[in-house]
Amino acid sequence: MNIEIVRTDRKTIGLAVQDPDTLVVRAPRGVGDAHIEAVLAARKEWIDAAARKMAQRAALIADIRAEAGGVMLLDGVRHAVVRRAPHGEQSEGSSRLMKDGPTPAMTVYTRTDAAVRGAVLSFLHQRAQSTLVPLACAMARDWSWPLGRVRIRGQKRRWGSCSSRGDLSLNRAAVCAPAFVQRHLLVHELCHLRHMDHSRAFQRLLTQRSPRAREAAGWLDEHAGLPARLQMR
Repeated sequence: MNIEIVRTDRKTIGLAVQDPDTLVVRAPRGVGDAHIEAVLAARKEWIDAAARKMAQRAALIADIRAEAGGVMLLDGVRHAVVRRAPHGEQSEGSSRLMKDGPTPAMTVYTRTDAAVRGAVLSFLHQRAQSTLVPLACAMARDWSWPLGRVRIRGQKRRWGSCSSRGDLSLNRAAVCAPAFVQRHLLVHELCHLRHMDHSRAFQRLLTQRSPRAREAAGWLDEHAGLPARLQMR
């Protein structure tokens, strides 16, 4: 396993398994290597368990690829990614959902395989813009919660965030999740309009507004590596 040591102003050593092969160690600037090695030895069982969990997560989304011949999740359903040459009303870079035999498919119309990734990510962005943004606005309006801007982005690790100004940033990868998970993600970020932390008050409000919160959070946790797979290269 690759070990990355990051020196910070924190007072304690923090460990984070970023992927099955990478462990990030955040340590105070004055802590020596010998002490870090002792901590790693003491936490070896935890580190190994976390690495196995990350490997299981990686296997779960191993076939998700924004390229011809790959698979893309939409609303929790796997779709085969199919490339076809543009023709008629199907312009370069356009996409549509259809059946490819018995299998749901995302058909992308590009002249080259290299252009498929950009077309798929553009489809996800537009889908999130047309579904998640109006839903978030409607929910905030129904609950009389002050909401700022809602933006769709392509964050590498985060599913979403809420700023102190009340602006929401939602990951385009969210449309890959089942509908109830998408709704939970919106509720989670909207609850930060009332509580900017993850306190007990926040958790109570989240559970009230998202009845399937635990199940949805589990899905997001299991698919935590998905946003990173949907980056522009």
